[in-house]
Amino acid sequence: MKRLLIILSTVSAVLFLSSGHRELFAAGTDGFSGRNYLKMESPVRTFYVNGFVHGMSIVQPMADEQAIVPWLEKCIKHMGPVEFEKTLTEYINAHPEIQDARLDVLAFLAFKAECRKK
Repeated sequence: MKRLLIILSTVSAVLFLSSGHRELFAAGTDGFSGRNYLKMESPVRTFYVNGFVHGMSIVQPMADEQAIVPWLEKCIKHMGPVEFEKTLTEYINAHPEIQDARLDVLAFLAFKAECRKK
């Protein structure tokens, strides 16, 4: 329940902080692409990525207890929101050919790649 409150707070903050940036929304289910993400200001990026990571931690156990959580929890154990943002930003900048992909997919790929390094 505590994690759910954190996610809801994060999403609310992102929506509040990005309300003046409607041009960043792109067509698609997620509403954001990697290119849109790079146009966001740092606090909004941090909120988005932090919410995404915590969302992966909560949603996956509901779908499949063995799906993602073990490697994700081990990987992010000593990371914080700033490191989350850095990981995603560096991944998107390193892969300009996929910057128009959905941001949720890019975030998953970024953390999967980062966690394989550890």
